[in-house]
Amino acid sequence: RAGQQRPAARTIRASAALQLRIDGRLDEAAWATAPAAGDFVQQLPTSGAAATQRTEARVLVDGDAIYVGMRMYDTAPDSILAQLTRRDAGSTSDGARVFIDSYHDRRTAFVFGLNPRGVKDDFLRFDDGAGVDDGWDAVWDGAARVDSAGWVAEFRIPLSQLRFNPAAGGAWGINFRRYIARSDEIAFWSPIPPNSNAFVSLFGDLEGVGDARQGRRLEILPYVSSRLDHVPPAERGAFVSANEVGASVGADVKAGLPGGLTLTATLNPDFGQVEVDPADVNLSAFETFFAEQRPFFVEGSDIFRFGQLNTFNSYGQMEFFYSRRVGRQPQGGVDVDGITASHAPTATTILGAAKVSGKMGGWSVGVMDALTQREDARFRRADGSEGDYPVEPMTNYFVSRLRRDFGGGATVVGGMLTGVNRDLEGDAFDGWMRSSAYLAGVDGQHSWGDRAWTLSGYYAQSLVNGSEGALERTQRSSARYFQRPDADYLDLDPTRESLGGGVAGAALSHAGSWDASLTYQEVSPGFETNDLGFHTRADSRAFGTFVGRRSSRPSKLLRSHSFYAYSNHVWNFGGDRILDAYAMSANGTLHSLWNGGFTVGYRPAFVSDRLTRGGPLAAVPSEWRGSVDLSTDSRKRVSAGIFAEYVRNAEGESSRFLGVEVAARPTSSVQVRLNPELSLERSKDQYVDQIVDGDAEATFGTRYLFADVDRTTLSMNTRLDWTFSPNLSLQVFAQPYVSVGDFSNYKSLDRPESFSFTPVPGGARDGSAPFTVSYGEGKTAEIGARPQQLDFTALSLRGNAVLRWEYRPGSALFFVWQQERADETIDGSFDFSQDSRDIFGNRARNVFLIKATYWLNR
Repeated sequence: RAGQQRPAARTIRASAALQLRIDGRLDEAAWATAPAAGDFVQQLPTSGAAATQRTEARVLVDGDAIYVGMRMYDTAPDSILAQLTRRDAGSTSDGARVFIDSYHDRRTAFVFGLNPRGVKDDFLRFDDGAGVDDGWDAVWDGAARVDSAGWVAEFRIPLSQLRFNPAAGGAWGINFRRYIARSDEIAFWSPIPPNSNAFVSLFGDLEGVGDARQGRRLEILPYVSSRLDHVPPAERGAFVSANEVGASVGADVKAGLPGGLTLTATLNPDFGQVEVDPADVNLSAFETFFAEQRPFFVEGSDIFRFGQLNTFNSYGQMEFFYSRRVGRQPQGGVDVDGITASHAPTATTILGAAKVSGKMGGWSVGVMDALTQREDARFRRADGSEGDYPVEPMTNYFVSRLRRDFGGGATVVGGMLTGVNRDLEGDAFDGWMRSSAYLAGVDGQHSWGDRAWTLSGYYAQSLVNGSEGALERTQRSSARYFQRPDADYLDLDPTRESLGGGVAGAALSHAGSWDASLTYQEVSPGFETNDLGFHTRADSRAFGTFVGRRSSRPSKLLRSHSFYAYSNHVWNFGGDRILDAYAMSANGTLHSLWNGGFTVGYRPAFVSDRLTRGGPLAAVPSEWRGSVDLSTDSRKRVSAGIFAEYVRNAEGESSRFLGVEVAARPTSSVQVRLNPELSLERSKDQYVDQIVDGDAEATFGTRYLFADVDRTTLSMNTRLDWTFSPNLSLQVFAQPYVSVGDFSNYKSLDRPESFSFTPVPGGARDGSAPFTVSYGEGKTAEIGARPQQLDFTALSLRGNAVLRWEYRPGSALFFVWQQERADETIDGSFDFSQDSRDIFGNRARNVFLIKATYWLNR
């Protein structure tokens, strides 16, 4: 492999496995015949030094599985730290991991871990270790045992759970890792430098597996669930009773295909055990991004990643495949005159989804297709008649990904194709929803110099189609605002029935003791990928810089430290500078494992083409910001961290944020985390509305209304993990949340490219009458069609509790309780005592769910 020097000694050969029992004791005769991999090397705290404690790893193989036995010798076995947690939770414990590159592509590794109490974790490392897929789960056996010599981790990993091409033969890549918690020491068998840009490509070789066969790989995971939804009185009505009862059945299927590919399918999936999203009050024009948590879409998502630049600093957030579009909340509402009640589903039903993924030689393949059903809302008119109104059409989602590795993974090129097709029967959707959306692109990267240097890039084109009304809505969306009156390079065409655009990016980066990157990105005004992707704005050209220094070499004071500086510079396609930002940061870790750092940043004045939401440019004042963070040693029974940030601009706008996290382990099987957060914001440019007024010549015949807003947001994420055994655990999450907005000083923008306003007197609301403003010569207008843009107090309590019992390998029983309390008023004053009482005083919506799965392997 070009540019890589792997020690010749880092090779181990698997021996034959005979009559093994997975019990954490390596006392069978077969283990004594297997050669030992030893001489582990520290990654931290002293890179390159010999591990302080001796470790040996052995590998056995038979026709069904690969076995790994790791003996962790310890001169102080009573100091071994071990915590009992649920699977994949992570903990402050000693640990042993085995990394298997069964594709032998030097880019992908399947990871299996155990701690001294037998707690499992498994995940996938991809892109030579740069990416981690935590959602990947395998069905395998493991056991651990502490004894007078240290402790032992024993693994049995079925070949059916690994992905490889049996026809390829040859060796696999492998590595072993040991973690010693009391000294925070990480050691690998095949050395991995702490600042290396490579990971999987540095593994050793595992010989003796060339004849491994996966046999028939067919896994079926049927489920059955029962649900009770207890609805509070305020939410009951014509179509919702006090207790809604339902049941569901479905199944997940995995099947091995020729050449190392895997078919994964789900029929009528149920995600009732997934943690609820946190509360959010969004006053911006842009959608809030929520991470995917549904198992079918999380697992194997790495292969569908596209356009990932190898950089330390980029602008904006863009996901070319955002799987939460599949099964989203219906986008439509009931548009019928004279209705007195209506009820719509909270999520679109996924009829089925399937994906094929894996590697064939140097090719990585990923194809997914999903179908969601049409959703209707029920409604009732004043005369008592009822009907259905469509709120989401039947939709098909398709995404495909193809990549090719060269030079042992040092060079990768690939492509992506996605498509969304909707059945827009009738007129309910045709006037505002796009009928189809497509994206095609290519990407790639090349690394050299021991993979310290990387050049990466991508290019993609999008095309959306629909009626004139749907495409005019697309042109007017917050991602582009083609209607801007002072943008002579944009053209709003109300007769358009399709829209296309492009996106591109390139980055040159260096990783090592010194990190640096130069990044260029551009998104044309017509680019649109929100039907199956996620992006908040088009029409930008961005250039970013980064330079930093990392040191893992301990000094008298510090165990490790780093510092860096970066800048971002962004223009729209009309040449307007819409962002400049500069920042520097430093952090360090003491030998006591306390960690701290700070960041300072400066943003010169620029203009915004989004502040007026389709109106002319407006000025954004210069701004300073600073933040500090400090955290204590997480190995202690009680640990804590704090983050504080202060931002202020030249016009007196400011924001202050304080977040604290406290983690406590009262016993080795219980962990509690409290994360209170307080945010105080003072804004003078909160968009409110716009009024057509021919006298407002300076702002093109429209008055753009703004207000001052004092906003206070207080929340506390609370988590409890109680693990009774490695297969039985209780997980509780709760988030009380208060967000208060006090609007005042209503005003209109004086002229483009300014931060100058004229006061606009406003009339007080009484809770039922519209809010009115006075402007010009005796003119008035009603605003506040969107109540969240005026005074508000939003209260919520969201939480769930999940009891999970893995009663046999791969099979689980879930008992789930979800609760939500929510209320919103027009009171814009923050009162901690009263708001806290009101949160818990609101009537709750409770959901109780029982779900059982049973794993079948053929």
